[in-house]
Amino acid sequence: MRCHDCQKQLLAYLDGEVTSAQKMELETHLLTCARCAEALALLEEETVMLKKVLNAPALAEDFADQLVKQLTPYQPAAQSPLAQAEAGMPPAAHSFPQTGRRLPKSRQRMRTIALSLVLGLCFSMALGMYLSPTFAAYISSFISRIGGEEGLKKAAEQGYSTPINKAVTSNGVTFRIKDIIADTNRLVVSYTLEDSHGKILPNLFIPYWEDNKVNIMDKNGNIIDEGVSFQQGAGYADFMFTLQNPPDDVIVHFDIRKYGSKEGSPVNWKMDIPVNLTKSLAASKTEQMEKSYKSPAGYDFVLNKVTYSPSAVRLDITSERTKKEMERIRSMASTLQMKEQDIGLLGEMQFSFRIVDQKGRTVADSQRGPIDQNRLIYFNPVKSTEEGKGLYLAAYVPGPESEKLTFILDSVKVRDRANFFMELDPKQLEKGPITKEYPELGRSYTLKGMKKGTDPETNEPAWEIELEGITPEDDDDFPHYWNLYDAKGNHYEVKSDYSRSELGGKIGEKHHLKQVLIIKDLTEVNGPLKLDLQTYWKEIDNLGWEVPIPQAKE
Repeated sequence: MRCHDCQKQLLAYLDGEVTSAQKMELETHLLTCARCAEALALLEEETVMLKKVLNAPALAEDFADQLVKQLTPYQPAAQSPLAQAEAGMPPAAHSFPQTGRRLPKSRQRMRTIALSLVLGLCFSMALGMYLSPTFAAYISSFISRIGGEEGLKKAAEQGYSTPINKAVTSNGVTFRIKDIIADTNRLVVSYTLEDSHGKILPNLFIPYWEDNKVNIMDKNGNIIDEGVSFQQGAGYADFMFTLQNPPDDVIVHFDIRKYGSKEGSPVNWKMDIPVNLTKSLAASKTEQMEKSYKSPAGYDFVLNKVTYSPSAVRLDITSERTKKEMERIRSMASTLQMKEQDIGLLGEMQFSFRIVDQKGRTVADSQRGPIDQNRLIYFNPVKSTEEGKGLYLAAYVPGPESEKLTFILDSVKVRDRANFFMELDPKQLEKGPITKEYPELGRSYTLKGMKKGTDPETNEPAWEIELEGITPEDDDDFPHYWNLYDAKGNHYEVKSDYSRSELGGKIGEKHHLKQVLIIKDLTEVNGPLKLDLQTYWKEIDNLGWEVPIPQAKE
């Protein structure tokens, strides 16, 4: 299972709305993927926090007014409203910072609750501070988000947070866009879902696949990005799009037919939000690097460039499979008698990296450790039309100007030929399990039994092989892929019965594999069989390719 597919199902998993097979596949992936496990933990924490927030007692209607009276407002030099607008200044401190309109004397109850929540989170920071224009811009984003990582806060401080407050209602539920933070590297949309009384719903999830369309387009309707990521906080949710060389004007497009993480409730929300990026594009800088490295894994890497923007710093990394590696993969595919659709498994590549500061401390890590210890925002592959080539975008939260960072390529993993097989003699198996060690990879496999059964997908007659194994903790393959050969060398396709297969074990410990294999076209067993493991992830570590990241030039 890939991370993207896993994260699409996490909310449904938390709500108990996945099948037993989906649950097994998800839990198997979560055991071996720290990034998705962290995402699940955050969703669990945010769900608890949201319940607490929404059940918190409201403060008095005049609480915000009384508090604001006690703060010394920022007093800029006298300017007309027109001059302030031309200078790009935010509204005065007594204007409601989220919308730019003056607060009415009779505040709405929900606004008071929202402001109370913000003050509860940042009260200690606000005391003793002047409400400067920079701080007002920060608060504009902070009110709608009730949180957020430092890159977005930094962008908001610099004026890249745009209050939107545009809404559409369908079937009694309102989809409200609160604000947008956008620069060269990403665009983040904060929104809420509200019931007919204006109360924020506890589940803000909107699927961004199938019938729903959530993307960024240019003015001509061409899709720029639809690789959305989602997160939910206390009273808000975010969609984040990654950007690469965007035009000055883009449109955030929503065509939503259902919402919610369960079966989905029907709605008809359509909304287009135009966003002008001229200011953020002018504030962004790109430094060409073109640093290359030939890895021993059959792939060449180039660290092409670094792009600085208010909310993120992005590295563009390209990979290319060598000609020799391409020939080796074609040869392996032929040897394994793989189906055309499965050949892509061979030569799959993953790599891990770190970004360290001048003291050698890791500030961003592709393995995505705890979010408060990792400034990595995203690490995304971009589809390539050329075989064997890939582009990866890795963005991290900007640090202080004095920070000197270095990119370090730690390891490369490629899916390779396993060169491991087990002799399967049905008569010997009747006497007891058959075990074989694979010491080179720290694995062992045990054949528990073989019997006639049915294919669970087609109900056709088939043979079933019960298999167990011990695999290393960093083995994230599930299911394991096998071939079967009879005594005459005839090949038989092997499938897994997901409903009866699982990969268990705690993080940091070896994994325990249980797998039921289905072989359809094998009619009779005459003589010994050979069960051949197709592939495994071959890792080459301690590469140590280091590239200093240049600082942004003025």
